[in-house]
Amino acid sequence: MENGVEERKGIKLPRLTLGEILNPLGSESYKVITHQKRLNSMLEKRILPYTEDLREIKVVPMDGTVQLRGVIKEPDALKKFKAGDIYFILTLAKEEITGNEVFLTIRQLKVFNPKKKLDIVKIINSYSNVIQKKILDGLTGGKSPFAMVEPYRSIKFNLNYILEQIPTEVSLLGKVKILNLAFESTRIIWYIHSSLMIKNVINYFGPDYIEFEKVDLNLDALKLLTDLPFINS
Repeated sequence: MENGVEERKGIKLPRLTLGEILNPLGSESYKVITHQKRLNSMLEKRILPYTEDLREIKVVPMDGTVQLRGVIKEPDALKKFKAGDIYFILTLAKEEITGNEVFLTIRQLKVFNPKKKLDIVKIINSYSNVIQKKILDGLTGGKSPFAMVEPYRSIKFNLNYILEQIPTEVSLLGKVKILNLAFESTRIIWYIHSSLMIKNVINYFGPDYIEFEKVDLNLDALKLLTDLPFINS
């Protein structure tokens, strides 16, 4: 062995440190933590003013999945049934990551109207895609960070929407690439690689806005080894 390089049958192999083995993401990897309350505040400002149909929207991170919960205006096609406003819970699961976009598979959609004794919304939704189309159009229209990928099956979220919230005079993130993300109760954790990072950028906003943490070799790397989605560069 010479200069940290192991020779094997004439081939020189670099010797990896324990940190390099445990951390497949690299030394410039960070966690960007977005909390449910603050993320919902941003989404309301970004989506609701630009759609006539969506009345409420909020993100509810769960362990392993994320839910979009909201209320949409009664579709014109259902007015003859007097269905009223439609409440929905859309459950999404991480599918893949390409560039700064996260692709999400639609796992389940629940629709209902808690104000009606006879919930015609549930009945109609079991026979028609009118309600689902209305919901997805409302979520992905205007200046929304969500976009339709495959109708009724998947949508995508653009991470740049979150990064754009950081003023240019503070943002020294350099080139950012998503490596992975994880859904946990009340928060979403984005694992990113950045060529430049301000350690205390959080101090500008306060901890309820966004948090940056260095990837912990013990807590994060092993988890990501068993939870890496299909990632395209």
